[in-house]
Amino acid sequence: MKKFIEIVAGEAAYASLASFETIEQLNQTVRQYKDMINAMELRQDVKRNLLTVMEYLKRHSCRFFGVSFKGKRKIAADLKMSDKTITRLCKRLEVLGFIKQYAMKRSSDMQQTSNAIVIQPAKNENVPQEAAKMSGQKNNIFLKQSQLLNNTYSVKSVTFYERFKNLLENTIGQNQSLVSRMYGVYRAHSTALVKHGAFDKQDVENIAMSALHTAVIRTKTKKIRNLAGFYNGVLNKMLDRFVLEDCARVLVEEA
Repeated sequence: MKKFIEIVAGEAAYASLASFETIEQLNQTVRQYKDMINAMELRQDVKRNLLTVMEYLKRHSCRFFGVSFKGKRKIAADLKMSDKTITRLCKRLEVLGFIKQYAMKRSSDMQQTSNAIVIQPAKNENVPQEAAKMSGQKNNIFLKQSQLLNNTYSVKSVTFYERFKNLLENTIGQNQSLVSRMYGVYRAHSTALVKHGAFDKQDVENIAMSALHTAVIRTKTKKIRNLAGFYNGVLNKMLDRFVLEDCARVLVEEA
């Protein structure tokens, strides 16, 4: 079935997709994302490649702040990586919520062309700048999370449960009952995915933490009566996307 693509590549489209108002906002957000990548327990080559791609996208997103329209083949050639490696790295960054990829078509023949890759604002970027300045760094939840990640992920002996619990207690407060319910949600989703090695446990844990960050951030801007239920919904969507993209990747590689 032929994929239907709505967005026509061009300056108007790229301008409409711009995700930042200033280059300073873009740079600050990429620094936060790179800190989070550095804090993750990944193979060193994977971590290094993710950081390299993130930096490359930033450097080529300065005309329309946050929007890169370099093709993956061009990115691969510039970074001396394979096309498949770049595709996998971009998918991983998208699962983490750091970027979004938009399929584009040429205006000349309406055929598919290079995707637009858009760096996503940190979750607290929608707070008005003046209010953010008045509140100061103490109210910058995303910065707090990045610092927490550095504190927890850098210690190899700390278990995933401890990292999970620490994040909740440092943002929501001590509540063992809530921690148990939230971790139970993670276990319910993850057990089947990692059983018999179907999916990499570390990938699933990283997605679970990303979903937890999203759920916690939303409590700062939205009244959520059942945080465990909300987390269940966020995690379910992220894992569904991850599984679908992984299956699509396998099909492409086997073709």
